[in-house]
Amino acid sequence: MVQTESSYSLCEGLINGEHYIINDYTSHGLIANATNLNKEISDLTEYTINDHQAKNEEDRKLENNFTFRGKVIFLSEKEQKQVFRKGQDGWTRFNKKYPKAKRIISFSRVGFNQERTQALVSVSMSCGGQCGEGGFILLQKENGKWNVQKDIGLWFS
Repeated sequence: MVQTESSYSLCEGLINGEHYIINDYTSHGLIANATNLNKEISDLTEYTINDHQAKNEEDRKLENNFTFRGKVIFLSEKEQKQVFRKGQDGWTRFNKKYPKAKRIISFSRVGFNQERTQALVSVSMSCGGQCGEGGFILLQKENGKWNVQKDIGLWFS
């Protein structure tokens, strides 16, 4: 489902926060959904989809190249398992440890077209037991600057 301008968007969820808790490795969880995206988005090239899928066959460690206004904190798998261990309320523990953060964000690796003027990234955000969303962000490079072309929400709870 492609989000309309009047609906909540993945991009809004990314920019609303003081601290950003980001999984320290990329995620490839939405890779299967990418194959049908070009049916919904006419501008999305097959090359971009294929590049996204190929790059996301394995996870990679992220580097802090983010330009968010707030503080970026990487969350390791070990730390995440510690915060969300069985038999405990992990989100209460998470909110105590990171009171200025609203969610945990995961990114895929970025797929590009051949000209490197189109980019596709999957994003998911978790904010509680039944609170989260995920989908794709399609970007277009114009005059040397990346701009969001489409915000494609695929799931939310």
